[in-house]
Amino acid sequence: MANYGMVKTYRYEQYDDNGKIVKINNIKMVFNVMTYIIYQNYTGRDLQADFQKMIAEHVAIYDSISEETKQKLNDKVLTAEDFATMPESDVQTLMKMSNPMTNLFLVDFIASLIATAKYPTKVNYEDIIYEIPMEMLTDESFANELFDFMRFGVPESKKKLHQAKL
Repeated sequence: MANYGMVKTYRYEQYDDNGKIVKINNIKMVFNVMTYIIYQNYTGRDLQADFQKMIAEHVAIYDSISEETKQKLNDKVLTAEDFATMPESDVQTLMKMSNPMTNLFLVDFIASLIATAKYPTKVNYEDIIYEIPMEMLTDESFANELFDFMRFGVPESKKKLHQAKL
């Protein structure tokens, strides 16, 4: 079956205790019209509404931090040293970006992308979530790919997404 929309594959390795690769895994993800339906079926929520809510929250947080911290965000991924040198109020504000609702949205979104790739096979939601490795959620390159999916799927949010450097 042909897939229309955006298609990406996340590749990760599993290692033994000696650091030797024992298995290479690939997780295929697809974003197309079916993704909206699958997300709705899994979560009972509207993907676009959830995405817009998350963006609005993150833009509000971004707008409330100092210009110096915004510059650090624009330049690179923040390091421990960056956090140590920024105002405490900015650190506390940035910590709000990682909240349970955002994390739940991201897991639900990723699961929907994986389920779309497997369509028309219907896969149990918990089985898909179980398939997501923890490394995937903290991988900077995957985060960039995930934001590509978001920009693709909700084009009117591109400007807000870019402004907030999400």
